[in-house]
Amino acid sequence: MAVKTYRPLTPTQRWQAVADFSNLTKKKPEKRLVKTKKKTGGRNCYGRITARAIGGGHKQKIRTVDFRRNKTGIEAEVIALEYDPMRSARLALLQYTDGEKRYIVAPVGLKVGDKVMSGDQAPASVGNAMPLSCVPAGSSVYSIELTPGRGGQIARSAGSFATVMSNEGDYAQIKLPSGEIRRIHTKCMATIGQVGNTEHENIVIGSAGRNRHRGRRPMTRGVCRNPVDHPNGGGNGKSKSGGGRQHLVSPWGLLAKGYKTRSKYKPSNKFILVRRDGHVIQFVSTQDMAWHAGVSRWRGREKCNEFSLGIELEGTDTHLYTQEQYVRLEEVIRKCRAAHPDIEEDAIVGHSDISPGRKTDPGDSFDWQELQTRLGLEALPRV
Repeated sequence: MAVKTYRPLTPTQRWQAVADFSNLTKKKPEKRLVKTKKKTGGRNCYGRITARAIGGGHKQKIRTVDFRRNKTGIEAEVIALEYDPMRSARLALLQYTDGEKRYIVAPVGLKVGDKVMSGDQAPASVGNAMPLSCVPAGSSVYSIELTPGRGGQIARSAGSFATVMSNEGDYAQIKLPSGEIRRIHTKCMATIGQVGNTEHENIVIGSAGRNRHRGRRPMTRGVCRNPVDHPNGGGNGKSKSGGGRQHLVSPWGLLAKGYKTRSKYKPSNKFILVRRDGHVIQFVSTQDMAWHAGVSRWRGREKCNEFSLGIELEGTDTHLYTQEQYVRLEEVIRKCRAAHPDIEEDAIVGHSDISPGRKTDPGDSFDWQELQTRLGLEALPRV
């Protein structure tokens, strides 16, 4: 999809950029798959405003999108590509061989007439949905489930996708659009490909009227309000030298700009492998067994998970690892050897050494010579 611009005949048209809908094949939605969106104006059932800057706008209809992809083993044909006012992505209308029609989020490259399927028997082609256990490593996926059977929740907006890093045991390691690597159960469904409408990020609203047309009302900044209306009002948010509030906050006093609201006790925290800031996260004790090696063999012994310590690095076989990763890797190895003195120098190996042909990491991009120099060791198997 391309983005359309205008000649600057008016101040609005000078910077305005709108979507080019030339790739859409149908204007009106499927009648059985839509329902009218009820306007709330940002108010709850008691008439109190709970969401600000909402009101007005054009009438919209909600498309019922199939995020579960639970119609398995039945082939469907793409009969139309449509616009959805409720999301940035485009929708593909599928017609199954039994006559049923469903909407799915349209990926890049999906065209009218293409065949798609869901289930563990489906091939790994664009638009097909399957459990993560069937997705090849390195594939791009979108609309990923977090809980089996609940429906896709991750990577659903225009142009977004996640990457399957590895698939071991009951969990797969998925690199999310944010750069965070997360462990997701292999029974969760995911769709092959990247969400379409990748040019959506280049759209420029250009005028206040277009925002009002979308149902978005203007909002006054907190520092422009009176002190009675906002904690940052009356100069409390601007004063830099005494007498004023130093940090910007919400109308209810919650810190803004960088304050993390995610609970550290959230159950899904244990499934996060490497965060974007590069912090090292330990999932299990070194006294317990972790599933990282899978089917493996080292010096005549099989099942390396039972007698090894696994260290994972964020990256791929073809991208160079950062210096920060080598520094943290050195620290982790030194601590592991201090806690387990029986680890020999030549026993520091890669997954590709204990499971050749099945694993390739850390790959040719990993500098074994630098690791040897940092650790001050005389020999490593790879050097």
